[in-house]
Amino acid sequence: MCLVAAFRHASYAQSIVLHKLDVVFTALIGTVLFAEHSTALGWVGIVLSTVGVLWINLARTDGPNGWRRAFHIDLGAALALLAGLLLVITSFALKGAAETLAVANPALGTGRFLAASHTLFHTTWIEVLILTVALLIRNPNELRRVRTHGKRMAMIGAAAFVGSLGWFWAYSITLVAYVKAVGQIESVLSTWLSLKRFGEHEVRAQIPGILVTLLGLVLVLLG
Repeated sequence: MCLVAAFRHASYAQSIVLHKLDVVFTALIGTVLFAEHSTALGWVGIVLSTVGVLWINLARTDGPNGWRRAFHIDLGAALALLAGLLLVITSFALKGAAETLAVANPALGTGRFLAASHTLFHTTWIEVLILTVALLIRNPNELRRVRTHGKRMAMIGAAAFVGSLGWFWAYSITLVAYVKAVGQIESVLSTWLSLKRFGEHEVRAQIPGILVTLLGLVLVLLG
């Protein structure tokens, strides 16, 4: 909800890229609370990915002049960062849920795919219940638009569900920080989509930051 709200106050690319700073949150929280220690090369990659994200932010057309623009936080940026922080907390909770489920049910196997699938199923119906109640209270007329936009909503939901399954499965088999770092590719793809689909031409100045982010991804994969 925070990320979707951020889209209303900042560009699509900026919102996606800023919420991807969850890589840093993940590395720090994982080290302090969950004993998830990355290798030295992995840390270098995580840092480079973060530098790339800040560089992309520096290329924005709004905000203060100079280097301070990289750290400029407006409402859209704050919502995107909050989304990132909440996703980090959620990621570790999902990893713990899948591990607990796998240990309690040996029949699920050691691949963790089925455990991740069960976790996603329960997460999804809880989300549907909460958001349905929220819509009924705040804007009941929105539910009446399902008939009109049902096909598009189904496509978005299916894509999001498959994406979430990929995230959940990855969390259960490796370090959450590594999964988040490799997930930075979303920033690159979103920036391209922002330029090509939504005509946000300021993205052109963000290309150097994208390249640095990609270099960080490569180091994370090697680590």
